[in-house]
This record gives sequence, structure tokens and C-alpha cells, in this order.
Amino acid sequence: MAKIVFCFLCFLSYIQGEVLSLDTTRQIEIFREVFQKEINHLNGKIISLEGKYNDLNGAFKDLEGENKELRNELHVLKADKSTTAEEPVQKDPDIALDNTSPRKGLLVPKRAANGEIVAFHAKLHSSKCFQPHDIIVFDNVVTNNANAYDGSDGIFTAPISGTYVFIWNFSSMESSDNVLELVVHGAGIGSSISDSAHNTGDSHPAAGIAVVNVEVGQRVFVRKLAGNGIFCELLSNYGYFITTFSGWLLS
Repeated sequence: MAKIVFCFLCFLSYIQGEVLSLDTTRQIEIFREVFQKEINHLNGKIISLEGKYNDLNGAFKDLEGENKELRNELHVLKADKSTTAEEPVQKDPDIALDNTSPRKGLLVPKRAANGEIVAFHAKLHSSKCFQPHDIIVFDNVVTNNANAYDGSDGIFTAPISGTYVFIWNFSSMESSDNVLELVVHGAGIGSSISDSAHNTGDSHPAAGIAVVNVEVGQRVFVRKLAGNGIFCELLSNYGYFITTFSGWLLS
């Protein structure tokens, strides 16, 4: 009987040990699950923070680029202000601008991206004869900001795209007439006629103006479209007559 009781107690001890062992294993598994959840949660936060960091880093780089552009613009404005203060304004004796006009803004040349004014004014050095379709070469260059007008061939090449104003002024010899045409990128834009064909001892001046959208690199010039009469000359430095060609960037 004593042996049976001893064996029963041993069995109970064994069963209790197994139960305790099972409880310990389960607890470890629970701890592992909790720790894994915490690790996953922390990993998610890390990924979220990395995304926010990348967004902030991108925004910082964008601001850095904008700051650089603003600094460059400020540098150009300072240089332009310094140039404007140091260089005297060149006055063209052939053109008088009315600074008191409420529309004087239309006569003010605009500046290119580099701060340089785009404007030119040229005239014929002396009276010359041109045949139909000849380009009028205004060889006496008075103003040539941005160096866009070529006094050797009479062609203005747009250094920047924009809206330009062009003016041409001329007069025909007595008993003759001339028709001049403004050509932009191969197309006639406007023309005007100086008709002195029916007058003896008298010359009639004429002028033309055009506001044109011109792309960078396009060529602009004035050519003789037609003409009749005894003389073919365009008058310049002849009495009060001066044949001129002018243009500037409006916007």
C-alpha cells in the first residue's frame, strides 16, 4: 500500500511539472507575441519618420533652389541699378520722347532676362537709291543696345522672344515714289508710301509703325517693295529729311 501511495505521489508530481512546463512555454510565446507587436509598431514609426524626413529634405532642397534664384535676381537688379546710375542716358537728336504723356510707358524699352535693354535706332548716312525688294541698309547706327541690329546688312535679329515696336521713316525725291515694307521672319507686316511722283520741287515724307510678336532668332528688316519715277533715292541728310529705322522690346 505504501508503494502505491508513493507511486501516485510521483505521478502527481510529474503531472504538475508538465503543467508548469506548459504554462512557462505559453508565457514565453505570449511575451514573444507582445514583443513582436511592439517591434512591428516601432518599425512602422521608423518608416513613417523616414518618409517625413525625405519630404522635409525635398522641401528644403526646393527652398534652397528658390533662394539661389532670388539671390541671382537680386544680383542682376543691383548690377542694373549700378549701371543705370553710372552710365549717362544717351539722347538721340532724331527722336524726342514726351515724358509728360500719360502713355509714355509705351515708349519705354523693356529689359531682357539679363537686365539689358533691347532697342536700336539707325538711319541712312546719305541719300541712296534702292531697287524693288532691296533691303534698306540703315548704315548709320545711333543706338544698338543688345547689339541685335547689324548696320552692315540692315537686319535686326531678335535676341529674346517678345512683343516689339518697329518704326520706319523716309521720304522720296521729287517726281518719284517709294513704298517701304516691314518684313518679320519672311512675311510682310506693314507698308507705307512716300508719293512725290506728281510733284515738282517737292518731297513727301512717310512713316510706318508696327507692334509685332517676334520669336528669338527671327529677323526683321525694311525693304523697298515698289517705286516709280525719275529718281529712286530715299532722302537722308538732305535738307530736313532723314530716313530712319527704329525698334525696341515692348514686353
